[in-house]
Amino acid sequence: MKRNAIVLALGTLLFAVGFLPARSQTIGAQAEGKVTQDGSPFPNAPIVFTNTQTGKIYKTKTDKNGEFRMLGVPYGSYEINVLGDKGEKLSSDKTTLGTDNTTDSNILNVRVSKEAIPDNKFGLPDPAAPKLTKEQLAKIAPITRTSRA
Repeated sequence: MKRNAIVLALGTLLFAVGFLPARSQTIGAQAEGKVTQDGSPFPNAPIVFTNTQTGKIYKTKTDKNGEFRMLGVPYGSYEINVLGDKGEKLSSDKTTLGTDNTTDSNILNVRVSKEAIPDNKFGLPDPAAPKLTKEQLAKIAPITRTSRA
C-alpha cells in the first residue's frame, strides 16, 4: 500500500511538471561584419552595440582582418559605434537585428573615417577643458570635513 502511494505521488508529480509552461530562452541574432578605413581592414577596433530601447551595451573588437562576429545579441534596434585608439567615435550607424531579418541583413559593412565624429547634439566638437595654472590651483581650498558631535 505504501509503495502504491509513493508511485502514485511520483507519477502525479511528473505529470504536473510536464504541463508547466516552458520558458523559452531568447537566443538572439548573430551580427557580423567588416570594418574598413579607406578600403583597408581596420584591425583591433572596439565596436559598441547599444540597444536603443533598453540602453544595454554589447562590446566586441575586430580581428586582424577588420572582421567581427557577435552571437546571441537580443533582437532589437541598435546604435553601432566604432571607436578609435583613444576612445573617439569614428563611425556611428543604426540597425535592427531581428527574426524578420535574413542572415544577409545582419551582416554589417562599416566604413570609418580618420576624423572623430562630433558627439554632442549640436554637431560641434566638444571644446577642450581649460587648464588651470599653478597659482589658480593653489587658490582652490581643499575640501575638509567637519565632524558633528
